[in-house]
Amino acid sequence: MTVFLVRHAHAGTRSPDERDKYRQLSDRGQLQAKDLVKNFGDRQIAAIWSSTATRCVQTVEPLAEAIGLEVAAFDELWETSPLAEGFDLIDTFFESHRQADQEPHDLVIASHGNLIPEMIDHLALQRVPVEGSGCELGSTWALERDGDRWTSATYLGLGADA
Repeated sequence: MTVFLVRHAHAGTRSPDERDKYRQLSDRGQLQAKDLVKNFGDRQIAAIWSSTATRCVQTVEPLAEAIGLEVAAFDELWETSPLAEGFDLIDTFFESHRQADQEPHDLVIASHGNLIPEMIDHLALQRVPVEGSGCELGSTWALERDGDRWTSATYLGLGADA
């Protein structure tokens, strides 16, 4: 099973207050979001999750629409959320699939440029092999998992086929 961590696409200038949560994608960001759809080709995606930030939700909406899924937004994926909350949320996803005895499918998550690198650093500290580096706007990381164990983290960058 693969978890794809997508950093939100371009969203213009950051707002210095709580309104930043509602910052929308720029025209460039909207194009990045549309391009994201082709990156997932024939992947079997079970769910698309996002931070509650508008820019994150908008980044994965075209993908969700293309494959007939809804975007589920979670506070645990917000840029200032504790790292453990994001991993706990992912563990819940895996556990629900295991309990339902469902075939494992992929999960796409849109989040932020501080939380995603924290997650990658955490996996590296756990001796999970990490290939590549970066976290540009609209970029993707692929995290592989086998049962309860993370097996790799690979930076796909921008426009790479997932």
